[in-house]
Amino acid sequence: MMAAAIVALLTLAARAEMVKVTDVTGREIEVNVPVERVILGEGRQVYLVAALDAEDPFKRIVGWREDFSQADPDNYAAYLEKFPRMAEIPTFGGFKDGTFDVEQAVSLKPDVILMNIESKQATEDAKYIEKLASAGIPLVYVDFRERPFINT
Repeated sequence: MMAAAIVALLTLAARAEMVKVTDVTGREIEVNVPVERVILGEGRQVYLVAALDAEDPFKRIVGWREDFSQADPDNYAAYLEKFPRMAEIPTFGGFKDGTFDVEQAVSLKPDVILMNIESKQATEDAKYIEKLASAGIPLVYVDFRERPFINT
């Protein structure tokens, strides 16, 4: 179900419009579509983006958490070989450890930020949702670990 929403966000007609999506927490979020600029709250979320756009999964990614190279060095190297410009994508600290830089995110002008559900408490504690919303940037929670077969 969530994958279908993300596909819709990334591929709707070229005419820009606001749509409501429901993330895995049940939050309704308004997102301007088609999404052209995405920040990934975790580098390994690139697997989902690559499933949706195998030809150029990095064309919409304007920022991501730099954890992919440590968490999956073999696949990171394979992606880097095929898509060398991924090395130029700005990286962020984590939401859970409080090192995410809201100002940097705002400067990249993303249409949406995708965040894993396990970061929800830290995201709420740091008031990232409110800070990003005040800049017009929606945050959508996705689930790749807790119940991925149901939520993606």
